[in-house]
Amino acid sequence: MNDSEQNIDILIREALSAEEARAFDHLGEQGILGMAMGAFSGRNRVLTSLMMVIAVILFGLAVYSAVQFFRAEEVKALIAWASGFFLFMLATTSIKIWWWMEMEKNATMREIKRVELLLANVQSTLQGLAGRAAER
Repeated sequence: MNDSEQNIDILIREALSAEEARAFDHLGEQGILGMAMGAFSGRNRVLTSLMMVIAVILFGLAVYSAVQFFRAEEVKALIAWASGFFLFMLATTSIKIWWWMEMEKNATMREIKRVELLLANVQSTLQGLAGRAAER
């Protein structure tokens, strides 16, 4: 985060009540480990867990294919084991890219929720000001 983003966060935190500031901080930025573990929560936790198990199995098959490639002596077997290795690694990589996209989606949703919280705060402030003005 650069200085201007930090300054904006400080100004926002100062404008919020204590309860709103805690909610704002709860929705704050996560580190990479928090983002990775966050992908295993929510509505897609079962699918994410299943995909990670499949990715581990595919990676194991890729390693097995690589070992068999170096043990093979015939050209046909070399091509078959190399093809298997690349296929399994491609599938593993595809699952990892999907997982990264899930993490990015979760981070985007957190930012949207932060904006919604700020808009709700602004709305309640404006309603309070309008109520006071109507009383006068």
